[in-house]
Amino acid sequence: MNKSPLLISVVGTSGSGKTSTIEYLTAHLTKLGFRVGVAKHVHLEGFTIDTEGKDTWKHARAGARIVVAASPDELAAIKKTAHEAKFKEIKRILLSEDLDLIFLEGFSKATARRQRVYKIVEAKDARDLKYTLARTHAPILAITGHVTESKRIRNSPARLLNVQRESPLITPIVRRLPPRRGRRPVWSSRP
Repeated sequence: MNKSPLLISVVGTSGSGKTSTIEYLTAHLTKLGFRVGVAKHVHLEGFTIDTEGKDTWKHARAGARIVVAASPDELAAIKKTAHEAKFKEIKRILLSEDLDLIFLEGFSKATARRQRVYKIVEAKDARDLKYTLARTHAPILAITGHVTESKRIRNSPARLLNVQRESPLITPIVRRLPPRRGRRPVWSSRP
């Protein structure tokens, strides 16, 4: 059967709550049997997950195009590139894993207008929400963030959920999404 995990892009401005929402959903969905992957786009030039002075850093600095670090509990591949990785390259890496669901954080330019990618919109306030919604196409599963505390939000394209107070309500929204391309997910037989 052709395996294709669900893609959910969590979109919003910096500081709107994207990481907290993904962290909550990942923790709860993995307990339910979902195999979850997460990709985070970092906008800072010169950013590296490697640590200066460590052996892997030294190998990369010496010119290695890819450095793989393996430990008993973790496998990390650090690939040096001449340009920022395209979303298609990142998606290919994620699709090579046996995942049911992939959360994307910080890839709004690549995903916000794609109709085959589900979205959760994060916003700090009404102005922030208006800005993010103007750049985001359906399907939108929920709107979260500090904006949910506002009484002035009307005609919302999706349910407003305060993850701090109503977190149990967001997991079922994701859990009930249909599997893609006829794949029967491991969680489909659970209540």
